[in-house]
Amino acid sequence: MTQQFSLDRSVFEELSLVSGSTERYDFFDDNRLSGQQRLFFQVWASQALQVGVFGSGHALTKAGEVPVYGYVITSGEAHRIPLDENAEEVVLGPGSVLGLAEGLAGIPALHTVEALSSVNCKVIPIDVAAADIGRLNPGMKGICRFTLGRILNGRMEKVPAWLQ
Repeated sequence: MTQQFSLDRSVFEELSLVSGSTERYDFFDDNRLSGQQRLFFQVWASQALQVGVFGSGHALTKAGEVPVYGYVITSGEAHRIPLDENAEEVVLGPGSVLGLAEGLAGIPALHTVEALSSVNCKVIPIDVAAADIGRLNPGMKGICRFTLGRILNGRMEKVPAWLQ
């Protein structure tokens, strides 16, 4: 059996990435986009993040290595390489976030994730993200700590100094 995660990108095809904020908000309201779809669009449209394009077979994360980049898949599919023959395959499409939590926590990725097809991503340098989070107020840092703890399911052994 295969699990799959992907957001439907087709709803965004009529909206230009360069549309003004008024057009975006009207589009969001008219199409009743979910919070996930709104967040995906903001990341996809971000001019601050670089685009990465990876061919089939390219490893985006490698099991046992601490990621130095996080990735948000904007198109294409990747899959998590099962750790053993009994593990379920997971296919990841647009909206999937890879390596960000592990990179921020400074812990190794549990899985290798490889591109199944040509994959376009927004690339998030971990050091830049950590520096940005380090400048947040204590309340926002607390939300980040809680979120990382939840995503990593208790694997974050110690809180990084920039997150305290």
